[in-house]
Amino acid sequence: MSYRYPVAERSVDPSSFYGRLEDVAFSDGVPFTDQVGHLLRRAYQRHTALFQQQSSDSQLTPIQFVALSALEERGASSLTELVKATSIDPATIRGVIKRMQTRGWIETTSDPCDQRKVIVGLTAAGRALLQKMVPRAQRVTAMTMKGLNVAERVALIHLLEKMTEADDETYEGKPAPRIAHLDDVSRY
Repeated sequence: MSYRYPVAERSVDPSSFYGRLEDVAFSDGVPFTDQVGHLLRRAYQRHTALFQQQSSDSQLTPIQFVALSALEERGASSLTELVKATSIDPATIRGVIKRMQTRGWIETTSDPCDQRKVIVGLTAAGRALLQKMVPRAQRVTAMTMKGLNVAERVALIHLLEKMTEADDETYEGKPAPRIAHLDDVSRY
């Protein structure tokens, strides 16, 4: 697999490239299989397959696990707070909440101070599911990064965090696009 990207008539190893994004000619001879989006998608597909394989509930998706974990950590939260905590877009969170409520993992109430605001909290069943899933999720993380040494694991997490922090920045004077997380709709 090639890890070299053409830059201004010459190839530069990405590990030594600290220039501007505009200087990288991604479309000039870089196979799609080396594109970051393709590689991230493949890694996410692998992670999701491992998650489903290790899950204690075949109906639980990774995005639902994230939402349940955020509720466990933060306590009952409004949809807005949950969106901010999880980076799940507002349109998607509503469907995630609806499916988790149907399964009895969460409950919703109205905020006593503002009846328009929906508050989401874990049920006993949701807490029990999380208790079973946390060790399994830790195993999934280890399995996802199998083959990476400790330094590579730390570097991967650091780089992914750095990439997601870029969401707040702009490119070519335009705000970065909002990240949309899609629940696994094929299961429903």
